[in-house]
Amino acid sequence: MRYLKEHICYGMLPAMMMFIMAGMLPSCSDDDAPAVNDSTMQIVGFTRSGEPTPANDAYSPLNLYFYSTEDGTQNGKFYFNGTIWKSAVEVTGGHTYSIYGYAPATGGTCNVSSISHDGATMAISGLTTVNAEDVCIVVGVQQLESPSTEKDIPLGSFDITGVAGQNYMNLLVDHIYASLQCRFKVDPNYNAIRKIHIRKLELATSLSYPTGTMTVSLAANSTGTDPITSLTWALDNGEPKDPITIFEAGDETPEVVLDTDWSIPFGMGCYVPNTNVTGGMTLITTYDIYDHKGNLIRKDCSASNRIDGRLTSVTRGQRVTLKISVAPTYLYTLSEQDVEFMVES
Repeated sequence: MRYLKEHICYGMLPAMMMFIMAGMLPSCSDDDAPAVNDSTMQIVGFTRSGEPTPANDAYSPLNLYFYSTEDGTQNGKFYFNGTIWKSAVEVTGGHTYSIYGYAPATGGTCNVSSISHDGATMAISGLTTVNAEDVCIVVGVQQLESPSTEKDIPLGSFDITGVAGQNYMNLLVDHIYASLQCRFKVDPNYNAIRKIHIRKLELATSLSYPTGTMTVSLAANSTGTDPITSLTWALDNGEPKDPITIFEAGDETPEVVLDTDWSIPFGMGCYVPNTNVTGGMTLITTYDIYDHKGNLIRKDCSASNRIDGRLTSVTRGQRVTLKISVAPTYLYTLSEQDVEFMVES
C-alpha cells in the first residue's frame, strides 16, 4: 500500500500584468466578432506571480467595455489568433474612454449595472465554482505611445484618450478565484523498481453549488490603490458537475514522471473560496506504472484524496501548493497489486 502525504504551501497571487497593444481607429464599433480591419490588440507577455510566461490564448477572449461621455458604452471581445488580439472596437480621437472588463470570457453572462469614468459594477452569472480557467478582472489600464513603450500599469486607473490611428495600452488584471497546484515526489525505495507516470489530475466536489454569480464594484482613483471596493459571490444550488480536469497529458503536454525530488508545480485549478464549494473537494489522480525498462506494469490507476481541509483558510488571489509524497509500505516482488493512496495527517 502506498501512502500519500500532503504538504501545504500558501502564497499570494499578485495582480497579473497583461502587456497589451491595442489598436483602435476612429468611428463606431462592432462587438464580439474578430476584426476585419486594422484594429488589433497584441499580447507582448504575461506576468503571473512575478514570473513571465509566453503570450497564449489562455485569456482569450477579453471582454472589455469602453465608456465615454460622448459615445456612451461600447462592448467588444478581443480574440487571440496566435500572434495578435483582434477586435472591431474603434475609438474617436480626443475622446476619453474608461475601460473595464474581464478575461477569459468563455463562460458566464456579464451584466454591467453601472459604468462611468468614476468606476463600474459588473455581475457575471453562470460561472463555475470550480474552474480550470483563471478568470480575472481588469483593475488598471495604461496608455502607451508606441508598442515598444514600457510603463508601469497604475492600479485603479482606467482611462485612455483616443488618438488618430493606432492606440496602444496595457491592462492590469486581478484574480476572482483562489487556486491550487500540485507537486509530487516518490519514495526512493519504490522509485528504484517502478516509475509512476501521472496522466491526469481532476478536482471533484460533492456539494451542490456548481455555479454562481460574481459581482464586483470598481472605484477609479489616481492614488494607485486597489479599485475593488466589493467582490461577492451568490452561489446557485444545483446538481454537482462532473470533475474538472486541471491537468491532462496529450500530444503537446507530456506525462509527469515522478522522481525522488519534488516535481515542478502543475495542474492549476481555480475555485471559489467558500466552504459550500470546497467542502468535500477531492483530488483525483490518474497514472500508469512502468518498470525501469519502460515496460507498462499497470495502466489507468486512480487515487482519490480529500483536500477540502487544506483549503479552508485560503482567500481570493491566494494559491495553495499541495506537496504530495508517494511512499509504499512494502515492495512488490512477485506481482503488482492494486495501489491505494491515502492522505496522512
